[in-house]
Amino acid sequence: MKSYNSSMLHLLVVLSCLQLISSFSLTYDISSQHRYAVATPLTMASTTQTVEIPSTSLAIQLRHQLFLGDLKTSTHDLTGLKLWPTASQPMLAVLGKRYKDTQPLQILELGSGCGLLGIGLAAMGHTIVMTDADVDFSGDTTTSSTLKWLQSNVDLNFNVIGERVTVKPLLWGDEKDMKKILQDFDLIVGSELLYSNEKSFPALIETMSRFAGPSTSVLLGYKIRGLGEGKFFDIADEKFEMSFKSIGRKSDKIQLAELRRRLPQ
Repeated sequence: MKSYNSSMLHLLVVLSCLQLISSFSLTYDISSQHRYAVATPLTMASTTQTVEIPSTSLAIQLRHQLFLGDLKTSTHDLTGLKLWPTASQPMLAVLGKRYKDTQPLQILELGSGCGLLGIGLAAMGHTIVMTDADVDFSGDTTTSSTLKWLQSNVDLNFNVIGERVTVKPLLWGDEKDMKKILQDFDLIVGSELLYSNEKSFPALIETMSRFAGPSTSVLLGYKIRGLGEGKFFDIADEKFEMSFKSIGRKSDKIQLAELRRRLPQ
């Protein structure tokens, strides 16, 4: 009987711990990889993450998916629903220093995903049009879309960014989507757009060319993986001049490419 009661007590403790864990989500600062729990309801195996913005005393909150394999979609991939600790954070550090003493910029972000780069730039005071393909997806009990997910992260940070962010659909190369974005931009940015994505390179370059004026800089951050990023720059060389620099920790192999439209001869 004593052994039976001990086993039951152990089972009850385990079940209590599991119930407690289910009510928490995992949050951490990408720059330090320091993890800590916060009491946030889980939705479709999502977590809310706190990210400190370089060159400011601010932090933003980003909700993203833990397990993309749990979601279903008939088209495209859903990698933008997950927060990947790669190029966005080093880009924020570099751009925060470069544009610290300038007037607020008008910025277009391509492939915004769950919003780290664009929301971070808005927290620095810039005005951002954040874009991505609008892909419907579903979980066990919920349906949504990538742009709704992005918009929810924008809304989550309203106290930090105010009304400086607009979210719009933009499938690269899609004339209908591009016509709905009318303004001129000082800067075009994108993070991890070149990851194993060669088929989309011509459409991405077409989209960059559409919105890059004579004085517009295009800044693309990416991790060197040897998965086709070199081919992108070979294609882009016809329309853009470019330069490269390493950013972030050397071991992370993060590059920042700066592109500008070639002027007519």
